[in-house]
Amino acid sequence: MPCWEVREVSIEMKIVDRKYTDSAIKSLGWTIRGTEITTDKRERFSIVSGQITSPYLTTQQLTEIRNKIQQQTSIEIIKAAAVRNKWGAIQVSPTKITLKRA
Repeated sequence: MPCWEVREVSIEMKIVDRKYTDSAIKSLGWTIRGTEITTDKRERFSIVSGQITSPYLTTQQLTEIRNKIQQQTSIEIIKAAAVRNKWGAIQVSPTKITLKRA
C-alpha cells in the first residue's frame, strides 16, 4: 500500500456501560489515553460510538481485540454484581471466575 493511502478498519461492538468496558481494558493491562487504547503488544486502536477502529490493524486483529474486551467486560460485570450482593469474586483464569458467599 502506498504511504499516502490510509486504510481504516472498524468492527462494531455493543458497549453495555463504558465504565465496565474501561475497567475491562485496564484489567487486561492495556492503557487508555482519551479515545486511543494501546494493548500490551503495542497495538493501537480507538473505540468511538461503539466502533473499534484502527488504521494499523487488520479485521482479524480487531475481531480478536473485540472478543477479549467483551469477555473481560462480562467478567467485570459479574464482579460488580458480586460486590453489590456481598459475594466474593475471584478470577481464577482468563475465562473463569469463582464466586463465594462473603
